[in-house]
Amino acid sequence: MQSKKEINEYVPIVFWLNLFIILFSSCGNRQALVKIDLIYLDAIKTLSPTVTAQVVHVGDKYFFYTAGEGSILESGEVNLKGNLNVGSTYKIANKFGGLRGLISTQINNTDFLIIGNKAENAIEVHQINEKGRLQQISFFVDTDTTYLKTNITTQLVKIGEQQFVFVGGLDTGLSCLQLTGNGKLNHIQSMADDSTMFLNGIIGMSTLEIDGNTYLFTGGFIDGGISSFRVNKDGSFKNVDNIKDDEQLFLNGTFALNAVQLKRKNFLLVGHRHKVHYPFYEKEKGLIYHGDGINVFKVDGQGKLTLSSLLKDNDQLKLKGSTRIEHIKINEDQAIVFIATRDDEGIQIAALNAKGILKPLKEYDIACTVYNGMTIEKINDQWFLFIGAYNKHKANSYLIKMDR
Repeated sequence: MQSKKEINEYVPIVFWLNLFIILFSSCGNRQALVKIDLIYLDAIKTLSPTVTAQVVHVGDKYFFYTAGEGSILESGEVNLKGNLNVGSTYKIANKFGGLRGLISTQINNTDFLIIGNKAENAIEVHQINEKGRLQQISFFVDTDTTYLKTNITTQLVKIGEQQFVFVGGLDTGLSCLQLTGNGKLNHIQSMADDSTMFLNGIIGMSTLEIDGNTYLFTGGFIDGGISSFRVNKDGSFKNVDNIKDDEQLFLNGTFALNAVQLKRKNFLLVGHRHKVHYPFYEKEKGLIYHGDGINVFKVDGQGKLTLSSLLKDNDQLKLKGSTRIEHIKINEDQAIVFIATRDDEGIQIAALNAKGILKPLKEYDIACTVYNGMTIEKINDQWFLFIGAYNKHKANSYLIKMDR
Protein backbone atom coordinates (compact mmCIF):
# COMPACT_ATOMS: atom_id res chain seq x y z
CA MET A 1 0.00 0.00 0.00
CA GLN A 2 1.25 3.51 -0.92
CA SER A 3 1.84 5.94 1.89
CA LYS A 4 -0.06 9.24 2.08
CA LYS A 5 3.17 11.07 1.22
CA GLU A 6 3.71 8.95 -1.92
CA ILE A 7 0.09 9.59 -3.05
CA ASN A 8 0.47 13.35 -2.54
CA GLU A 9 3.70 13.35 -4.60
CA TYR A 10 1.95 11.36 -7.37
CA VAL A 11 -1.12 13.64 -7.72
CA PRO A 12 0.73 16.68 -9.19
CA ILE A 13 2.41 14.44 -11.79
CA VAL A 14 -1.00 13.08 -12.90
CA PHE A 15 -2.45 16.61 -12.98
CA TRP A 16 0.28 18.01 -15.23
CA LEU A 17 0.25 14.91 -17.46
CA ASN A 18 -3.51 15.21 -18.00
CA LEU A 19 -3.21 18.95 -18.62
CA PHE A 20 -0.52 18.32 -21.27
CA ILE A 21 -2.73 15.71 -22.98
CA ILE A 22 -5.71 18.11 -23.04
CA LEU A 23 -3.66 20.99 -24.45
CA PHE A 24 -1.98 18.78 -27.04
CA SER A 25 -5.32 17.34 -28.13
CA SER A 26 -6.97 20.74 -28.38
CA CYS A 27 -4.12 22.04 -30.55
CA GLY A 28 -4.41 19.05 -32.84
CA ASN A 29 -8.16 19.54 -33.25
CA ARG A 30 -8.08 23.30 -33.63
CA GLN A 31 -9.18 24.55 -37.01
CA ALA A 32 -6.73 26.61 -38.99
CA LEU A 33 -8.05 30.15 -39.22
CA VAL A 34 -8.55 31.46 -42.72
CA LYS A 35 -7.78 35.07 -43.58
CA ILE A 36 -9.99 35.95 -46.51
CA ASP A 37 -10.39 38.92 -48.82
CA LEU A 38 -12.44 39.76 -51.89
CA ILE A 39 -10.45 41.76 -54.43
CA TYR A 40 -12.47 43.52 -57.11
CA LEU A 41 -11.21 42.71 -60.62
CA ASP A 42 -13.54 43.68 -63.42
CA ALA A 43 -17.06 44.52 -64.61
CA ILE A 44 -19.01 44.30 -67.87
CA LYS A 45 -22.35 45.82 -68.79
CA THR A 46 -25.41 43.63 -69.27
CA LEU A 47 -28.51 44.35 -71.33
CA SER A 48 -30.99 43.51 -68.59
CA PRO A 49 -31.05 43.03 -64.81
CA THR A 50 -29.01 39.88 -64.10
CA VAL A 51 -30.87 37.11 -62.28
CA THR A 52 -28.76 34.02 -63.03
CA ALA A 53 -25.08 33.49 -63.86
CA GLN A 54 -22.94 30.49 -64.76
CA VAL A 55 -19.24 29.95 -65.57
CA VAL A 56 -18.46 26.99 -67.86
CA HIS A 57 -15.03 25.44 -68.45
CA VAL A 58 -14.73 24.37 -72.09
CA GLY A 59 -11.36 22.99 -73.20
CA ASP A 60 -8.76 25.48 -71.99
CA LYS A 61 -11.20 28.41 -71.80
CA TYR A 62 -13.82 29.71 -69.39
CA PHE A 63 -17.08 31.31 -70.49
CA PHE A 64 -19.46 33.46 -68.47
CA TYR A 65 -23.21 33.33 -69.18
CA THR A 66 -25.81 35.66 -67.69
CA ALA A 67 -29.57 36.10 -68.11
CA GLY A 68 -32.39 37.87 -66.35
CA GLU A 69 -35.53 39.84 -66.87
CA GLY A 70 -35.20 40.20 -70.63
CA SER A 71 -35.36 37.64 -73.42
CA ILE A 72 -31.61 37.79 -74.16
CA LEU A 73 -28.89 35.42 -72.91
CA GLU A 74 -25.44 37.04 -72.83
CA SER A 75 -22.05 35.35 -72.95
CA GLY A 76 -18.46 36.43 -72.47
CA GLU A 77 -15.04 34.95 -71.85
CA VAL A 78 -13.21 34.88 -68.52
CA ASN A 79 -9.43 35.02 -68.79
CA LEU A 80 -7.09 33.21 -66.43
CA LYS A 81 -6.84 36.29 -64.20
CA GLY A 82 -10.61 36.51 -63.74
CA ASN A 83 -11.19 39.46 -66.08
CA LEU A 84 -14.37 39.53 -68.17
CA ASN A 85 -14.73 40.12 -71.90
CA VAL A 86 -18.02 40.81 -73.67
CA GLY A 87 -18.97 38.09 -76.14
CA SER A 88 -22.23 37.13 -77.88
CA THR A 89 -25.93 37.61 -77.28
CA TYR A 90 -28.73 35.10 -77.94
CA LYS A 91 -32.43 35.78 -78.16
CA ILE A 92 -34.00 32.89 -76.26
CA ALA A 93 -37.58 33.88 -75.55
CA ASN A 94 -40.19 35.46 -77.81
CA LYS A 95 -42.47 36.45 -74.93
CA PHE A 96 -42.12 38.70 -71.90
CA GLY A 97 -41.12 37.00 -68.62
CA GLY A 98 -37.37 36.51 -68.44
CA LEU A 99 -34.84 33.68 -68.27
CA ARG A 100 -33.76 31.75 -65.18
CA GLY A 101 -31.86 28.76 -63.81
CA LEU A 102 -28.63 28.47 -65.82
CA ILE A 103 -26.75 25.22 -65.17
CA SER A 104 -24.11 23.37 -67.20
CA THR A 105 -22.89 19.81 -67.65
CA GLN A 106 -20.80 17.60 -69.90
CA ILE A 107 -21.86 14.38 -71.66
CA ASN A 108 -19.44 12.34 -73.80
CA ASN A 109 -16.96 15.26 -73.89
CA THR A 110 -19.68 17.61 -75.13
CA ASP A 111 -20.56 20.68 -73.05
CA PHE A 112 -24.17 21.77 -72.57
CA LEU A 113 -25.87 24.80 -71.08
CA ILE A 114 -29.37 24.30 -69.66
CA ILE A 115 -31.64 27.34 -69.60
CA GLY A 116 -34.88 27.91 -67.75
CA ASN A 117 -37.07 29.78 -70.23
CA LYS A 118 -39.44 31.29 -67.70
CA ALA A 119 -41.19 33.42 -70.31
CA GLU A 120 -42.28 30.43 -72.39
CA ASN A 121 -42.69 27.86 -69.58
CA ALA A 122 -39.94 25.68 -71.06
CA ILE A 123 -36.50 24.19 -70.46
CA GLU A 124 -33.88 24.45 -73.19
CA VAL A 125 -30.59 22.60 -73.77
CA HIS A 126 -27.85 24.28 -75.81
CA GLN A 127 -24.56 22.77 -76.93
CA ILE A 128 -21.46 24.90 -76.25
CA ASN A 129 -18.69 24.88 -78.86
CA GLU A 130 -15.00 25.55 -78.28
CA LYS A 131 -15.55 29.32 -78.72
CA GLY A 132 -18.38 29.43 -76.19
CA ARG A 133 -21.10 29.83 -78.80
CA LEU A 134 -24.46 28.16 -78.29
CA GLN A 135 -26.61 25.94 -80.48
CA GLN A 136 -30.06 24.86 -79.30
CA ILE A 137 -30.36 21.06 -79.09
CA SER A 138 -33.71 20.54 -77.41
CA PHE A 139 -36.74 22.45 -76.13
CA PHE A 140 -39.12 20.93 -73.57
CA VAL A 141 -42.31 22.91 -72.95
CA ASP A 142 -44.71 22.58 -70.01
CA THR A 143 -47.58 20.07 -70.25
CA ASP A 144 -50.66 19.17 -68.24
CA THR A 145 -48.57 16.68 -66.24
CA THR A 146 -45.45 18.79 -65.56
CA TYR A 147 -44.69 21.86 -63.43
CA LEU A 148 -42.55 24.06 -65.68
CA LYS A 149 -44.83 27.09 -65.74
CA THR A 150 -42.97 30.24 -64.67
CA ASN A 151 -39.93 28.10 -63.86
CA ILE A 152 -37.19 29.77 -61.82
CA THR A 153 -34.77 27.08 -60.65
CA THR A 154 -33.03 24.14 -62.30
CA GLN A 155 -30.88 21.59 -60.46
CA LEU A 156 -28.62 18.99 -62.09
CA VAL A 157 -28.53 15.55 -60.43
CA LYS A 158 -25.99 12.93 -61.51
CA ILE A 159 -26.52 9.30 -60.51
CA GLY A 160 -23.97 6.95 -62.04
CA GLU A 161 -24.02 7.51 -65.81
CA GLN A 162 -27.46 9.11 -65.68
CA GLN A 163 -28.14 12.85 -65.53
CA PHE A 164 -31.41 14.48 -64.51
CA VAL A 165 -32.68 18.05 -64.44
CA PHE A 166 -35.08 19.01 -61.64
CA VAL A 167 -37.22 22.08 -62.28
CA GLY A 168 -39.13 24.28 -59.85
CA GLY A 169 -40.65 27.74 -59.74
CA LEU A 170 -43.96 29.50 -59.29
CA ASP A 171 -45.87 26.45 -60.54
CA THR A 172 -47.05 24.46 -57.51
CA GLY A 173 -44.98 21.33 -58.00
CA LEU A 174 -41.64 19.74 -58.87
CA SER A 175 -40.62 18.00 -62.12
CA CYS A 176 -37.72 15.75 -63.11
CA LEU A 177 -36.44 15.45 -66.70
CA GLN A 178 -33.79 13.00 -67.89
CA LEU A 179 -30.95 14.51 -69.91
CA THR A 180 -29.93 12.01 -72.57
CA GLY A 181 -26.54 11.61 -74.24
CA ASN A 182 -27.58 13.72 -77.22
CA GLY A 183 -28.95 16.55 -75.09
CA LYS A 184 -32.64 15.62 -75.33
CA LEU A 185 -34.98 15.87 -72.35
CA ASN A 186 -37.43 13.13 -71.31
CA HIS A 187 -40.03 13.56 -68.58
CA ILE A 188 -39.51 11.16 -65.65
CA GLN A 189 -41.83 12.30 -62.85
CA SER A 190 -43.72 15.33 -61.57
CA MET A 191 -45.09 15.82 -58.06
CA ALA A 192 -47.82 18.28 -57.07
CA ASP A 193 -47.48 20.44 -53.98
CA ASP A 194 -49.70 19.64 -50.99
CA SER A 195 -50.21 20.82 -47.43
CA THR A 196 -47.21 18.85 -46.14
CA MET A 197 -44.56 19.80 -48.72
CA PHE A 198 -42.99 23.13 -49.75
CA LEU A 199 -43.07 23.26 -53.54
CA ASN A 200 -44.77 26.60 -54.14
CA GLY A 201 -42.19 29.10 -55.37
CA ILE A 202 -39.06 26.90 -55.54
CA ILE A 203 -36.16 29.34 -55.89
CA GLY A 204 -33.42 27.31 -54.17
CA MET A 205 -32.45 23.66 -54.66
CA SER A 206 -29.41 21.59 -53.67
CA THR A 207 -28.29 17.95 -53.46
CA LEU A 208 -26.25 15.56 -51.33
CA GLU A 209 -25.07 11.99 -51.79
CA ILE A 210 -25.30 10.14 -48.46
CA ASP A 211 -24.32 6.47 -48.10
CA GLY A 212 -24.87 5.81 -51.78
CA ASN A 213 -28.26 7.54 -51.89
CA THR A 214 -29.00 10.88 -53.57
CA TYR A 215 -31.13 13.50 -51.84
CA LEU A 216 -32.66 16.65 -53.28
CA PHE A 217 -33.69 19.63 -51.16
CA THR A 218 -36.14 22.35 -52.19
CA GLY A 219 -37.20 25.63 -50.63
CA GLY A 220 -40.72 26.99 -51.00
CA PHE A 221 -40.62 30.78 -51.21
CA ILE A 222 -44.39 31.18 -51.01
CA ASP A 223 -44.93 28.17 -48.71
CA GLY A 224 -42.27 29.20 -46.21
CA GLY A 225 -40.43 25.90 -45.66
CA ILE A 226 -38.08 23.24 -47.04
CA SER A 227 -38.59 19.69 -48.31
CA SER A 228 -36.28 16.69 -48.70
CA PHE A 229 -36.56 14.01 -51.42
CA ARG A 230 -34.76 10.73 -52.07
CA VAL A 231 -33.92 10.42 -55.77
CA ASN A 232 -33.77 6.91 -57.22
CA LYS A 233 -31.40 5.71 -59.95
CA ASP A 234 -34.08 6.14 -62.60
CA GLY A 235 -34.77 9.74 -61.57
CA SER A 236 -38.02 9.05 -59.75
CA PHE A 237 -38.23 10.73 -56.35
CA LYS A 238 -40.04 10.45 -53.02
CA ASN A 239 -40.65 13.00 -50.29
CA VAL A 240 -38.94 12.02 -47.02
CA ASP A 241 -39.07 15.13 -44.81
CA ASN A 242 -40.43 18.68 -44.52
CA ILE A 243 -39.66 21.62 -42.22
CA LYS A 244 -42.08 24.55 -41.85
CA ASP A 245 -41.14 28.06 -40.75
CA ASP A 246 -41.75 29.03 -37.15
CA GLU A 247 -40.81 31.91 -34.85
CA GLN A 248 -37.29 30.51 -34.32
CA LEU A 249 -36.39 29.65 -37.92
CA PHE A 250 -35.79 31.94 -40.91
CA LEU A 251 -37.80 30.21 -43.63
CA ASN A 252 -40.47 32.83 -44.33
CA GLY A 253 -39.68 33.35 -47.99
CA THR A 254 -37.18 30.49 -48.38
CA PHE A 255 -34.71 31.44 -51.09
CA ALA A 256 -31.10 30.21 -51.32
CA LEU A 257 -30.06 26.59 -50.56
CA ASN A 258 -26.59 25.05 -50.51
CA ALA A 259 -25.48 21.64 -49.20
CA VAL A 260 -22.09 20.83 -47.64
CA GLN A 261 -20.46 17.58 -46.45
CA LEU A 262 -17.80 17.75 -43.71
CA LYS A 263 -16.31 14.70 -41.96
CA ARG A 264 -19.10 12.49 -43.33
CA LYS A 265 -21.62 14.84 -41.74
CA ASN A 266 -24.11 16.51 -44.03
CA PHE A 267 -25.49 20.02 -43.72
CA LEU A 268 -28.01 22.14 -45.60
CA LEU A 269 -27.67 25.93 -45.46
CA VAL A 270 -30.88 27.88 -46.10
CA GLY A 271 -31.37 31.60 -46.64
CA HIS A 272 -34.57 33.59 -47.07
CA ARG A 273 -35.94 36.73 -48.64
CA HIS A 274 -38.31 37.87 -45.94
CA LYS A 275 -41.95 38.47 -46.62
CA VAL A 276 -41.85 42.12 -45.58
CA HIS A 277 -41.54 42.69 -49.35
CA TYR A 278 -44.51 40.50 -50.23
CA PRO A 279 -47.47 41.35 -47.96
CA PHE A 280 -49.96 39.54 -50.22
CA TYR A 281 -48.10 36.25 -49.72
CA GLU A 282 -47.79 36.95 -46.02
CA LYS A 283 -51.53 37.47 -45.70
CA GLU A 284 -52.35 34.42 -47.81
CA LYS A 285 -50.05 31.99 -45.99
CA GLY A 286 -50.07 33.55 -42.52
CA LEU A 287 -46.28 33.94 -42.54
CA ILE A 288 -44.78 36.53 -40.23
CA TYR A 289 -41.51 38.39 -40.65
CA HIS A 290 -39.46 37.84 -37.49
CA GLY A 291 -35.93 38.81 -38.49
CA ASP A 292 -33.22 37.69 -40.89
CA GLY A 293 -30.68 34.89 -40.70
CA ILE A 294 -29.21 31.71 -42.16
CA ASN A 295 -30.49 28.29 -41.06
CA VAL A 296 -28.11 25.32 -40.89
CA PHE A 297 -29.76 21.88 -40.86
CA LYS A 298 -28.05 18.53 -40.30
CA VAL A 299 -29.13 15.81 -42.74
CA ASP A 300 -29.12 12.18 -41.58
CA GLY A 301 -28.75 9.01 -43.66
CA GLN A 302 -32.47 8.96 -44.50
CA GLY A 303 -32.61 12.59 -45.63
CA LYS A 304 -34.23 13.80 -42.40
CA LEU A 305 -33.51 17.38 -41.33
CA THR A 306 -32.75 18.71 -37.84
CA LEU A 307 -31.67 22.23 -36.94
CA SER A 308 -27.93 22.48 -36.30
CA SER A 309 -27.41 26.23 -35.84
CA LEU A 310 -28.69 29.70 -36.74
CA LEU A 311 -26.66 32.70 -37.81
CA LYS A 312 -28.86 35.64 -36.88
CA ASP A 313 -28.55 39.01 -38.57
CA ASN A 314 -27.48 42.12 -36.67
CA ASP A 315 -26.27 45.65 -37.46
CA GLN A 316 -22.77 44.42 -38.28
CA LEU A 317 -23.68 41.50 -40.55
CA LYS A 318 -25.09 41.50 -44.09
CA LEU A 319 -27.85 38.89 -44.11
CA LYS A 320 -30.98 40.82 -45.07
CA GLY A 321 -32.58 39.21 -48.09
CA SER A 322 -30.07 36.37 -48.57
CA THR A 323 -30.63 35.37 -52.17
CA ARG A 324 -27.66 33.13 -53.02
CA ILE A 325 -25.32 30.86 -51.04
CA GLU A 326 -22.10 29.33 -52.40
CA HIS A 327 -19.25 27.57 -50.61
CA ILE A 328 -15.63 26.45 -50.92
CA LYS A 329 -14.70 23.35 -48.97
CA ILE A 330 -11.30 24.06 -47.39
CA ASN A 331 -10.86 20.62 -45.79
CA GLU A 332 -12.93 18.12 -43.84
CA ASP A 333 -13.06 20.52 -40.89
CA GLN A 334 -14.51 23.61 -42.51
CA ALA A 335 -16.02 25.31 -45.53
CA ILE A 336 -16.04 28.99 -46.40
CA VAL A 337 -19.56 30.20 -47.17
CA PHE A 338 -20.44 33.19 -49.38
CA ILE A 339 -23.89 34.72 -48.87
CA ALA A 340 -25.18 37.28 -51.38
CA THR A 341 -27.87 39.70 -50.24
CA ARG A 342 -30.45 41.74 -52.06
CA ASP A 343 -31.48 44.08 -49.25
CA ASP A 344 -28.04 44.72 -47.70
CA GLU A 345 -26.32 44.99 -51.11
CA GLY A 346 -23.39 43.00 -49.80
CA ILE A 347 -21.57 39.71 -49.45
CA GLN A 348 -21.43 38.04 -46.04
CA ILE A 349 -18.57 35.56 -45.68
CA ALA A 350 -18.82 32.91 -42.96
CA ALA A 351 -17.13 29.66 -41.89
CA LEU A 352 -19.00 26.38 -41.38
CA ASN A 353 -17.32 23.80 -39.11
CA ALA A 354 -17.85 20.05 -38.89
CA LYS A 355 -20.30 20.53 -35.99
CA GLY A 356 -22.62 22.51 -38.23
CA ILE A 357 -21.89 25.87 -36.61
CA LEU A 358 -21.82 28.86 -38.98
CA LYS A 359 -19.72 31.82 -37.83
CA PRO A 360 -19.26 35.17 -39.60
CA LEU A 361 -15.81 36.08 -40.93
CA LYS A 362 -16.12 39.25 -42.99
CA GLU A 363 -18.63 41.56 -44.66
CA TYR A 364 -18.33 43.36 -47.99
CA ASP A 365 -20.31 46.23 -49.48
CA ILE A 366 -20.78 45.66 -53.21
CA ALA A 367 -23.24 48.54 -53.78
CA CYS A 368 -25.64 46.41 -55.81
CA THR A 369 -28.46 43.96 -55.24
CA VAL A 370 -28.03 40.27 -56.02
CA TYR A 371 -30.95 38.11 -57.09
CA ASN A 372 -29.60 34.54 -57.38
CA GLY A 373 -26.87 35.66 -59.81
CA MET A 374 -23.66 34.55 -58.09
CA THR A 375 -21.26 31.71 -58.84
CA ILE A 376 -17.75 30.54 -57.87
CA GLU A 377 -15.12 29.07 -60.17
CA LYS A 378 -11.57 27.79 -59.66
CA ILE A 379 -9.18 28.87 -62.44
CA ASN A 380 -5.51 27.84 -62.33
CA ASP A 381 -5.60 27.13 -58.57
CA GLN A 382 -7.22 30.51 -57.84
CA TRP A 383 -10.81 30.93 -56.70
CA PHE A 384 -12.97 33.65 -58.26
CA LEU A 385 -16.40 35.03 -57.38
CA PHE A 386 -18.72 36.26 -60.14
CA ILE A 387 -21.75 38.41 -59.34
CA GLY A 388 -24.61 39.68 -61.47
CA ALA A 389 -25.77 43.10 -60.27
CA TYR A 390 -29.54 43.01 -60.55
CA ASN A 391 -30.11 46.76 -60.23
CA LYS A 392 -27.02 48.03 -62.07
CA HIS A 393 -27.12 46.16 -65.41
CA LYS A 394 -23.62 44.76 -64.96
CA ALA A 395 -21.64 41.71 -63.86
CA ASN A 396 -18.58 41.84 -61.58
CA SER A 397 -15.65 39.51 -60.95
CA TYR A 398 -13.63 39.20 -57.72
CA LEU A 399 -10.51 37.32 -56.70
CA ILE A 400 -11.05 35.28 -53.52
CA LYS A 401 -7.79 35.56 -51.61
CA MET A 402 -7.36 33.05 -48.77
CA ASP A 403 -4.40 32.70 -46.42
CA ARG A 404 -4.12 30.22 -43.58
